[in-house]
Amino acid sequence: QSGHTVLALVRGDDYFLTTYIPYQDRQDGSWEDPKSVDWPSVLSEVRKCVDQHSGAEGVIIVESFVLLDHQPLLDMTDLVICLDAPKLVCLQRRIKRNPERSQKENQVLEDYYHKFVWPGFLSHTEP
Repeated sequence: QSGHTVLALVRGDDYFLTTYIPYQDRQDGSWEDPKSVDWPSVLSEVRKCVDQHSGAEGVIIVESFVLLDHQPLLDMTDLVICLDAPKLVCLQRRIKRNPERSQKENQVLEDYYHKFVWPGFLSHTEP
């Protein structure tokens, strides 16, 4: 078998400092900024995963485009992979995360995405 076994997945979206705010109520792009992440908790979870899987062959995936701005987390990595997809593909993937949203809610999300998400992504992933 080629490839590696995924031992754990740490989702950046699970570590925001504030509770979820609907897109229509967000006034700025602070959710798309490293300052919005509870980094001590992310680091703690990653360390826990490393300890739990000590000696196992495989990978621990930590996903979030803002992680590239957090040097202590980068210092723990062996490899960083940044997936690059076109702006509209990323938008469609975000919309498809919740197929229960109404058309109006999707339009609010699309506006938020163009105003804050994509610029945030570019500012934290482009060299």
